Amino acid sequence: MSRTHYLRMAALTAILLASGSAWAATTAAGSFPTTPPTPGPAPQLTVPTPTAQTLPNGLEVISVRRAGLPLVTARWPMRCSAVRTRRA
Repeated sequence: MSRTHYLRMAALTAILLASGSAWAATTAAGSFPTTPPTPGPAPQLTVPTPTAQTLPNGLEVISVRRAGLPLVTARWPMRCSAVRTRRA
């Protein structure tokens, strides 16, 4: 491509950017609200009650029943010795 082609493309790009910026400034200034909207009602917060059970081996299980979610989250914190093994 010739140098003239690149100069034409650069000029066209500059004109499009300038006109787009001017259009965006005039459009946004007239339609942007000057005051924030009024807040809606506060949502109702329902916190489920956890249940705790201790298994015969001493493990404490804390669970929360949520009928709409068939998910399970399990955490098993363990105490480890000071010696750590390397992972390959």
